[in-house]
Amino acid sequence: MVTITKEEILKNLTGKNDEIKLEFLEKVTKNVEADQETRKTAFILMTDIYIKKMWWGNAAKAFMNAADLAKTFDEKKDLFFKSGMYFVKSDDYFTAEDTFRKAMVLAAKKDREPMKETVINVYLNLAREYESKRMQTKAISVYTKTLTLNLPIEKANEIRDKMAVLYEKIGKPREATQIRQQKASAIEATKKKEMPKVEDDDEFSAADLLR
Repeated sequence: MVTITKEEILKNLTGKNDEIKLEFLEKVTKNVEADQETRKTAFILMTDIYIKKMWWGNAAKAFMNAADLAKTFDEKKDLFFKSGMYFVKSDDYFTAEDTFRKAMVLAAKKDREPMKETVINVYLNLAREYESKRMQTKAISVYTKTLTLNLPIEKANEIRDKMAVLYEKIGKPREATQIRQQKASAIEATKKKEMPKVEDDDEFSAADLLR
């Protein structure tokens, strides 16, 4: 196996434009004689170029390939998570969910809840980005996906409020009404769950009325 250090790869890239850099890095990743670490390094360096060019899907796939080549669970976890982030940015939510799941499986139990919070924020940040660019339909799509992530009711209803406003902005009052009804139903369902059970009174019960 051929081992090329990160420094040696970077030396080969110095002064080259992005197209030539990518061509060289792709050759490294496809070199069957290159060892695992060398190919992983090349994939990670490719992500820098893809991110600069905002080629989110390419960045996601490169991070995933790097994760497959990583040798430790921690590095695999981090690379899978980064892959999931960029699949979200490329609007590929199905693959993002699958990739985040791979990262979650590799995480220690104590880290899974914070990781879940981070995943939620990845989606919310993208939705806010779309809102800031007045891309309301895309923002609604991301918020809709976020509602599937088993959120606390307060967070879910904050999102429903945002969605209702966005639906009104794009001229869909019926959908805005529906989402507000969903919020009301969620609140009602929560209240029913929280209602204390009424214990039977030993001294008096409904059966006493029939005597």
